[in-house]
Amino acid sequence: MKAAEDAVNCIQKGDIAILKGLAKPPADVVMVTSVVCMFFGYKANKVKDEANPGKKVDDWWTPSKLLL
Repeated sequence: MKAAEDAVNCIQKGDIAILKGLAKPPADVVMVTSVVCMFFGYKANKVKDEANPGKKVDDWWTPSKLLL
Protein backbone atom coordinates (compact mmCIF):
# COMPACT_ATOMS: atom_id res chain seq x y z
CA MET A 1 0.00 0.00 0.00
CA LYS A 2 2.87 2.35 0.78
CA ALA A 3 4.37 1.76 -2.68
CA ALA A 4 1.07 2.72 -4.31
CA GLU A 5 0.86 5.86 -2.21
CA ASP A 6 4.42 6.82 -3.12
CA ALA A 7 3.67 6.25 -6.82
CA VAL A 8 0.63 8.54 -6.69
CA ASN A 9 2.46 11.21 -4.72
CA CYS A 10 5.18 11.51 -7.38
CA ILE A 11 2.69 12.42 -10.15
CA GLN A 12 3.20 16.00 -11.31
CA LYS A 13 0.89 18.41 -13.12
CA GLY A 14 2.91 18.02 -16.33
CA ASP A 15 2.34 14.25 -16.24
CA ILE A 16 -1.43 14.82 -16.28
CA ALA A 17 -1.08 17.25 -19.20
CA ILE A 18 0.83 14.62 -21.17
CA LEU A 19 -1.92 12.07 -20.51
CA LYS A 20 -4.67 14.46 -21.59
CA GLY A 21 -2.83 15.11 -24.85
CA LEU A 22 -2.77 11.47 -25.91
CA ALA A 23 -5.19 10.72 -28.74
CA LYS A 24 -4.95 6.96 -28.21
CA PRO A 25 -3.40 6.14 -24.82
CA PRO A 26 -1.97 2.74 -23.87
CA ALA A 27 -4.53 0.13 -22.84
CA ASP A 28 -3.30 0.13 -19.23
CA VAL A 29 -3.90 3.88 -18.94
CA VAL A 30 -7.44 3.50 -20.29
CA MET A 31 -8.12 0.62 -17.90
CA VAL A 32 -6.99 2.56 -14.82
CA THR A 33 -8.76 5.79 -15.78
CA SER A 34 -11.96 3.92 -16.66
CA VAL A 35 -12.03 2.41 -13.16
CA VAL A 36 -11.53 5.87 -11.66
CA CYS A 37 -14.41 7.15 -13.83
CA MET A 38 -16.65 4.33 -12.61
CA PHE A 39 -15.68 5.08 -9.02
CA PHE A 40 -16.75 8.71 -9.45
CA GLY A 41 -19.94 7.86 -11.37
CA TYR A 42 -18.86 8.89 -14.87
CA LYS A 43 -20.43 6.99 -17.78
CA ALA A 44 -18.71 5.70 -20.90
CA ASN A 45 -19.55 7.19 -24.28
CA LYS A 46 -20.96 4.77 -26.83
CA VAL A 47 -19.04 4.93 -30.11
CA LYS A 48 -19.04 2.90 -33.30
CA ASP A 49 -16.79 -0.13 -33.21
CA GLU A 50 -14.15 0.30 -35.93
CA ALA A 51 -13.74 -3.47 -36.24
CA ASN A 52 -17.48 -4.14 -36.43
CA PRO A 53 -19.43 -1.14 -37.85
CA GLY A 54 -22.79 -2.52 -36.75
CA LYS A 55 -21.88 -2.47 -33.06
CA LYS A 56 -21.06 0.18 -30.48
CA VAL A 57 -18.37 -0.02 -27.83
CA ASP A 58 -17.65 1.90 -24.62
CA ASP A 59 -15.28 4.84 -24.98
CA TRP A 60 -13.80 5.56 -21.56
CA TRP A 61 -11.02 7.84 -22.72
CA THR A 62 -13.22 10.88 -23.44
CA PRO A 63 -14.79 10.96 -19.95
CA SER A 64 -11.38 10.12 -18.46
CA LYS A 65 -9.87 13.26 -19.97
CA LEU A 66 -12.67 15.31 -18.42
CA LEU A 67 -11.90 13.79 -15.03
CA LEU A 68 -8.19 14.52 -15.33
